[in-house]
Amino acid sequence: MSVPVFTHDVLFWAQPLDRDDGARIVAAANGLAGAGWRLLLAWGGSTIRDIDPGITLAPLPPSQPLGDGATAGDEGGNPADPAWKKRRTAALLALFAQTRPRLLLLDRFPFGHAGYRYELRPLMEMAHRRRPAPALYTLGGGNEPIDAKLADLLIGRAASLPDLPPAPVPYGSGET
Repeated sequence: MSVPVFTHDVLFWAQPLDRDDGARIVAAANGLAGAGWRLLLAWGGSTIRDIDPGITLAPLPPSQPLGDGATAGDEGGNPADPAWKKRRTAALLALFAQTRPRLLLLDRFPFGHAGYRYELRPLMEMAHRRRPAPALYTLGGGNEPIDAKLADLLIGRAASLPDLPPAPVPYGSGET
């Protein structure tokens, strides 16, 4: 039996901190999908609303980050134990193994969501070993909202996705 392969341009990993954060992430995902990106959303939240019909949702085991995302919590809001982390990491890596994205988009990592490095480091290592390796981007810094200029840069480059640079233009550089 063959493993199904998703045909998406972008694998977007997102772990909302709260309801407002979830709305911010969904708005960014909807913007990318609306600009023509084929988007696979690896969603670590418990619920999602108002998602663009062009987005493929891939739910991960739900997590409730503790505090500012520095500690991963399980679906009950307790600190995640090693067995739970192992299950969630396996789900994320299996998802990546089933797709060939040109872009791996991580929400606020490594500057935010440090508590999820147990699953994101293996994901980035797996992506780095793949040929061709996907471009790697992160959106936002710390707990700040997604920077509009960076989001505009990404959305504006949808037509030339294979030619994306390996790193985004730094905010404030004057380029858009």
